[in-house]
Amino acid sequence: MINRLNYVRHIYKVDSVQKSNAYYKLDDYYNGSKQLTEFVRIERFRGYSNSKKNDTYFSIKDNPLWKDCTMLTGLRKTLKPNVFYGDSIQSKKSLILFQLSDDKTTLVIDVFNRFYPKNQSLLSSMIKNHNYEL
Repeated sequence: MINRLNYVRHIYKVDSVQKSNAYYKLDDYYNGSKQLTEFVRIERFRGYSNSKKNDTYFSIKDNPLWKDCTMLTGLRKTLKPNVFYGDSIQSKKSLILFQLSDDKTTLVIDVFNRFYPKNQSLLSSMIKNHNYEL
């Protein structure tokens, strides 16, 4: 079942790095239409929400200034090194899987548009068996 789920893969390359943020520019995408913006950011959690499970957040550049952009999801750790997951609730909850290269220069994001596992067991199985790029 896991291999039949549709997702759009986005590949980003690092654009710049600052003290608490890393900025990435879209390099390529495939398996469907683009689901994310040209520029994205991973930022360290700075206490601006009630979240207790996320050290980092993922934002899309959907406004001219980063401070006004959408913080799409927190990056939740998995048992796999450099693999994280999150969710987006824009129209319907969607699973997002993140992969970071060891040197943090490449970010691969798989968006399962309008699909989110119904239970933790299925989510864990998807994360374990997913076809990762890196």
